[in-house]
Amino acid sequence: MPGLKGKRQLLEKMISFESNTLNINEMWSLLIFCLQLKEKEIEVFLKDWRLAIKEIREIGRTVHYLYKRLEQEWSIYDLYSAGRDTILSTERLYLVINRIKDVRSIEHWENRYDSLPIKERAEINVSGNDLMDWYNKRGGPWLKETLLNIENKILSCQLDNNKEKIKEWLMKCNQK
Repeated sequence: MPGLKGKRQLLEKMISFESNTLNINEMWSLLIFCLQLKEKEIEVFLKDWRLAIKEIREIGRTVHYLYKRLEQEWSIYDLYSAGRDTILSTERLYLVINRIKDVRSIEHWENRYDSLPIKERAEINVSGNDLMDWYNKRGGPWLKETLLNIENKILSCQLDNNKEKIKEWLMKCNQK
């Protein structure tokens, strides 16, 4: 079994968890957690098990957010970046690892995600072309930075996702 030789203690740790609520990719994520694999090692390990690239990426994302979640609560930006499926998988793993039976946190974080003003960058009501027109400038690093700033303001509910409001806010900021 690829990557498991000499890992008996770590595998015993894995089977000590009550994991019957986890799906197959969450089980892989739990195994990776128990084996204490670094993010760079995950893809190689899972490729040796002949998993599909799509699954490897999904598992990698879940493990990434699991490590973050074990250190702190979800931030607004992490909820946004992770997306619903990754949030739910990560939170189920978090509960299993911490041996928490109360599953209300899953619903809590799902509700927090649902309340975000945007779920992905494509939902922002302005484009790079709009910004270039408004500023009468060509593209460049400033464009990415400005779009990221808009995205963060919308996520933190400091700016409505409305083209005119965004333009007004940008012009006001530009005068300072």
